[in-house]
Amino acid sequence: MPIGRVRRRLLHMAWPAMLDNVLQSSIFVVNTAYLGRLGPVELSAAGISNQLLFMGFTLFGGLSVGVLAQVARAVGAGDRDDAVQVGWHGLVLGAALSALTLIVLVGLAAPVLHLAGADDQTVALGAPYLALSAVFGPAQMLVAIFGAILRGAGDTRSPMLASVVMAGVNAVAGYLLVFVY
Repeated sequence: MPIGRVRRRLLHMAWPAMLDNVLQSSIFVVNTAYLGRLGPVELSAAGISNQLLFMGFTLFGGLSVGVLAQVARAVGAGDRDDAVQVGWHGLVLGAALSALTLIVLVGLAAPVLHLAGADDQTVALGAPYLALSAVFGPAQMLVAIFGAILRGAGDTRSPMLASVVMAGVNAVAGYLLVFVY
């Protein structure tokens, strides 16, 4: 196959995934930008909380890589049943990971922030932010695993469109929560 054709096919599959990653990263950037307008303590609380959230969400990312690879392997082998089984097991494992992450980040928000080095004032502002943000962890997990299933089946566009919606909802909801309520 000519190199130009390989590159076109690669870019055709990759550009939606690249945009998807940018959109998902923009959620933390937008939240930080909003909170940065409130003051340095609020920005610090968001910054530490976002780092902890990101650590939790890396579990979903790692699981989604395994799901993507196994679904792609099954689809490539023409074994639709195996692809479906992998997807379901990925969702079950993701639900367990998101429950664990939710329990730790909501139930132990203040102690976790203290462990991360936050002072009392930052913890007072960061704990509610961390807990509220962590509540959306199960939705993040679903997006990550469903996205991996779709990408493994060759569809990189649908996960990107889901991230467009998610980033838009986050931008509006974040603005309302920070500046209106």
